[in-house]
Formats: sequence, structure tokens, C-alpha cells
Amino acid sequence: GLVGLVEKDYDWVMAGPDDAPHDKKAKHPETGCCACGAYTSPFVMQLYAHALEESLFNSEEGVNTFCRFINKNARVLHDRENSRRGGMFVILSRKPFQIPLSYEVGPWAVEPFWAGKTINWSYV
Repeated sequence: GLVGLVEKDYDWVMAGPDDAPHDKKAKHPETGCCACGAYTSPFVMQLYAHALEESLFNSEEGVNTFCRFINKNARVLHDRENSRRGGMFVILSRKPFQIPLSYEVGPWAVEPFWAGKTINWSYV
């Protein structure tokens, strides 16, 4: 469903990572009972690139659609200007990345979405 929405380049469709970590002890994804979201914040751009590469990364317009989804749509919808500091750039490379089994976030061990899985994109 996400791929189809992003491909249509609706101006109201925007990236939305889960950036609220929860201690692994409070979640039980291995049993199919996950009480909270799927922590994606540290590698969200990589996940979106992995999911959307086949449909968007074959043309310049597709890459522009990806950029609008990742950043520009939310700024326009919420009436936010671009950063005066020049903004932050993320550079992705089509190189395998294995999602860590866990992250240390404060006192918690957080198990991210697709822990241990290898995806196609890495940060440069």
C-alpha cells in the first residue's frame, strides 16, 4: 500500500518513522505479540529506499517523488520553510546494510523493525 501511495505522488503522503523506542523486554515480536510500534528511526531512509527502489529509482522524476515523500510534502503540509542553516542531507548508497539485532537507547535494549535482516541501502 505504501509503495502505491508514494508512486502516485500525492502531496499529502509523507514519511513517518517510528521514533519512540521501547525496551525489548516490553515487546515480544518473536511470539507475534508486539504491544508497541516498530522502531525505525536510525535507518528509516534506508528502509524507504529499500521499499521504493524498484518503482522510483529508475528515473529522475521517481527520485524527485521520493524526495517529496521524505521531506518536502511534510514541510508544505505543515507550512514549514526549509532550514536557514542549509538543511541536513542524507546520502544513501546501494550497498547492503544489516539491521542490528538491538540498539542501546538510554537504559534500554531496543529491538528494531526487521532486526537482523539485510536491506539494499546504507548511509554514506
